[in-house]
Amino acid sequence: MHLFQNCSQSSVDTKLSSFWLFRERFFLNMLPSRGQKLASALARSLKSSTKNYSAAAVPLTESLEEDTISRKSPVVNSELKVTKLSNGICVASVDTGATVSRLSISSNVGSRHETAANLGINHLLKNASFLDNGERTSLRTVREVQEVGGSLEVNSSREVSSRTAAFLRNKLPEVMENIAPGITKPLYQAWEITDARNFSNQQNITVKGDDSAVNIENLHKAAYRTGLGNSLYCDDLSLGVYSSAEIAEYAQSNFVGNKMTIVGTDVSHDELVRYANDLFGSIQAGDKQVTPQQKYYGGDSRAHTSNEFTYASLVGEGVGMFNGDLATYLVLQRILGVGPYTKWGDNTQSSRLAKAAQAAVSGPLSINALNVSYSDSGLFGFNAITSPQNIGAVMKSAVTEIGNISKGQLVH
Repeated sequence: MHLFQNCSQSSVDTKLSSFWLFRERFFLNMLPSRGQKLASALARSLKSSTKNYSAAAVPLTESLEEDTISRKSPVVNSELKVTKLSNGICVASVDTGATVSRLSISSNVGSRHETAANLGINHLLKNASFLDNGERTSLRTVREVQEVGGSLEVNSSREVSSRTAAFLRNKLPEVMENIAPGITKPLYQAWEITDARNFSNQQNITVKGDDSAVNIENLHKAAYRTGLGNSLYCDDLSLGVYSSAEIAEYAQSNFVGNKMTIVGTDVSHDELVRYANDLFGSIQAGDKQVTPQQKYYGGDSRAHTSNEFTYASLVGEGVGMFNGDLATYLVLQRILGVGPYTKWGDNTQSSRLAKAAQAAVSGPLSINALNVSYSDSGLFGFNAITSPQNIGAVMKSAVTEIGNISKGQLVH
């Protein structure tokens, strides 16, 4: 750099250009024909980067060169667009102009819709989502989505089962062609269902060691008993009950047009509709999902934990996602406290529940407001984790704090 310290900017650029030209010619004489092409491309790239560095040295009082100014993203129409296919599939999209797109293909089926005869079958169906199908092996499914820089995952809640993908914006056709056969042409071969059973069993073991997850499962069971009270997981004794034929029949009756929704984010709506119609248009319309109004019972449930802490939740019936009071419950949840806002942080200053609990007892504890909403019902309250000797005082402090808010004491 000392060679150029007394030179003008144009002189620096000239000397650097001469240097890279010499370097390029020197290397070209030493490389084979194909290597010369690669070296030329590399040299051009390095010269371009040098130009960018020199542009950064331009005083702020002078305007930058045209090619150094970044361009704004194009303005897009970010309105929600919805189209319904002839077989009942709902196709929706919203485009924000991002370069990474997301796709979700969902069916209105979850543990809530299970009966006493097929409890836990959705857990098995979830883990059998990306097995071999009529067009692709599971290995091909994974490799092809990796080739386009994408990822696949499957989620199953109490009301919805979804297969989700994230990928580069221009790879929508490849991703949809990859996912579709698993829904339209599944095989559910017996030896592969065995693998799904084994994986489900491993998940059961993991959940049993997670006392927070066990607490939430028991909470739903006590509150609803059936429907939303059904577990997300298949009981160990039931894992071997369902045959591949029963799983295939259950999938065929639930992945039908009137129960399915395809949602794309940052994709072309016209393309999404066209590919959805081409790939899923042959699916039968089927019957719409009939979901009885969920009844809230209430009650209590107790279980032993795997460590020295007590995990306790106290809730009442909340509201569903389409209830007009949902926003009120969300605000109340934030007022009570939903956890720390920084990693490894403390929420005793931002959470009224945590501040009240810390004033009541000493020792490790965690307490947060709980608000879980489903289509027609919900649970609202709080959950707490602390030592057995402190749990009673912590619960009482939380009830008192909620009572203070009900009396109009919103400012703490």
